[in-house]
Amino acid sequence: MSQCEAKPRHRHMVFINLLSVTLAWGVLSFGAVYPWGYWPLVGACAVLGGAGLASAKGIRSNATPRGLTIMLVVIGALVLLQLVPLSQATIQRVSPATDAFLRRYDLAYATSLLGGILPTHPISIRPQNTWVGFAFLAGFGALLLGTTRMLSRVGTGALVRRLILLGCIVATIGIVHKASGSRKVYGFWQPYDWQDIPSIFGPFVNRNHYAGWMMMTLSLAFGYLAARASEAEGGRTTTGLRERILWLASAEASRLVAVALALFVMGLSLVFTMSRAGIAGLAVSVVVMGWAIVRKQTGAVRRGMIVAYLASLMVVALGWVGVEAIGARFAAVPGSSFGDRLGPWHGALTVIRDFPLVGTGLGTFAVAMLVYQPLDVSSYWSFAHNDYLQLVADGGLLLGVPSVVALALFVREIRRRFQEGTDDPRTYWTRVGAVTALITIGLQELVDFSLEIPGNTVLFAVVAAIAMHRPAARHLTRAASPPPAKLRRSLRGRPGPRSV
Repeated sequence: MSQCEAKPRHRHMVFINLLSVTLAWGVLSFGAVYPWGYWPLVGACAVLGGAGLASAKGIRSNATPRGLTIMLVVIGALVLLQLVPLSQATIQRVSPATDAFLRRYDLAYATSLLGGILPTHPISIRPQNTWVGFAFLAGFGALLLGTTRMLSRVGTGALVRRLILLGCIVATIGIVHKASGSRKVYGFWQPYDWQDIPSIFGPFVNRNHYAGWMMMTLSLAFGYLAARASEAEGGRTTTGLRERILWLASAEASRLVAVALALFVMGLSLVFTMSRAGIAGLAVSVVVMGWAIVRKQTGAVRRGMIVAYLASLMVVALGWVGVEAIGARFAAVPGSSFGDRLGPWHGALTVIRDFPLVGTGLGTFAVAMLVYQPLDVSSYWSFAHNDYLQLVADGGLLLGVPSVVALALFVREIRRRFQEGTDDPRTYWTRVGAVTALITIGLQELVDFSLEIPGNTVLFAVVAAIAMHRPAARHLTRAASPPPAKLRRSLRGRPGPRSV
């Protein structure tokens, strides 16, 4: 490699390393739920995203999806529209419920009306919260687009390896926390506003949020395991028993075993949470990856070994914790889980009914519940426990419709990557793992709010970038299927491009 080629490569690896540190900060700082945690996180995301978008030299012009980029900018502009001060007459025409709410909630607004002064106010019932929401949208959106662009240059291997290592560290913290019986985060921090102490797990205040983070990381690691397995013995033409035994002593086999062990530690920690959504997400991840492997993985022995490993991981993890305990946990769903969520779901639907066009303002659900939550409940609903309902409650049709369009464009981009067939085996299986991660977290958000936790949102943005990125031009080849045997024999011993 020449000196001119080495310098860009060094800069790209600096990006990957800084991104890994940002992800670590997001999860290890209590999920970045406090201002001292999420403001540095959002700032780092904005800087890294900008750096990724600025790295245009040598990257394919279509590395960043144009349609999705435009739609994210449109959504950001519409959030800012919720912050434009409007006269009371305009507010009454656009959203009568906003005027009625402000009369009860905003003292300055109500006092002005009593004094005969026509006040002005944004559509957002609490602009401060919406400004924070806009900052999150801008920072994480920039990271999504910038990382997508950068991965088209440097590949996904280095980033995924660092994520698996981080997943092992977080899983170890969680397992130690569980074994110690501590009722505090890291053994010293007890949130002053959190009553459900048994829900604390690892670096998270809520075990469900830990489960959301770990489900994404675990699914991505499943894909990386399949990628490593697809490359195992990839350049060999002999498959005898002696060769297979000798291969077990190779560095390639050692890396495969290391990934498998990392997966076991992460899977065990996920089951230890006793989070029903987390355990169900693990099952969904195993099923989706198993289905993909049966359909696409080459080699009957290799395919059987991976599927057997996934099944055994599930069985051993569940057996270690105790099938009876897990069964009892799931048996309590109708009374304790959905019963607790019916209230916030009903509250969100009531807000959507009264604020159908423009919503209450991004990030203002907790404020809306000061008025819309029934008074005969024992807890305060600061989240809807369904991010889809909460988005529509906060944004109405104003944000709901473009969000659906952005999701459709995102899905289209991922589908195009698979249809193009330009991934090498490692990129293909890593992409499958990323898509599996998105499926599991998307299902969890039907009953929880893991993506409201900044440390989880930053990981979601990176996983989405892995799922959507275009492979680097120097790595393009037909996806997921090794070359025919005759071609492998003709290429044996010749140097070729190294998959990143």
